[in-house]
Amino acid sequence: MTEATEKPTSPYPLRMADDVKAWIKQRAKGNDRTVHAELNRILKEVMEADEQKKQAA
Repeated sequence: MTEATEKPTSPYPLRMADDVKAWIKQRAKGNDRTVHAELNRILKEVMEADEQKKQAA
């Protein structure tokens, strides 16, 4: 399935510390993204880095 045809997922309640929330809001605004999109981008970057580490090992 492509992203355009994927079934929407249900919301995930994510609790975070106030300082982390403020940081992610600021980062999202600076990158002209929503907080949700910014969190997804950060998590994908970490996931890809983790996969590269596993392949290098």
